[in-house]
Amino acid sequence: MITRAIEEVKIYTLCLNPVTGCVEEIHRVAISTDYDALVKWYNEQKLDKPGHDHDDPVRNGCGGPIFKYFKKGSPLEYYNPCDSTDIVDTASGENVPTRGGVLEDWYRAESVYRAFDTGLGGCTIVCKD
Repeated sequence: MITRAIEEVKIYTLCLNPVTGCVEEIHRVAISTDYDALVKWYNEQKLDKPGHDHDDPVRNGCGGPIFKYFKKGSPLEYYNPCDSTDIVDTASGENVPTRGGVLEDWYRAESVYRAFDTGLGGCTIVCKD
């Protein structure tokens, strides 16, 4: 029998709901190899006082100004916050978010390294140790 060892990397993915989308629409917005760094980065993006941005040309589904939770220019500017940054247990069905959250999974190292080198289709890379 021929075998080989496959190196895998644990990745944490921040998933959020866009302010202009429906509640069921969830996007992967940031990834990290370090859970604490991802949560710290997420919290640093938040506005001190969330509110309507009347000067922003982007409008909600009713044509009004959108309610913003994150800083202007942040990769999270047009997203709703997640209910919790606790790691989602998707296998058991418990703690599955309706407004996004942090997922953890193992990926083949070669795929992760390639993704970090080439980007992830708009996903922000927070930490890659």
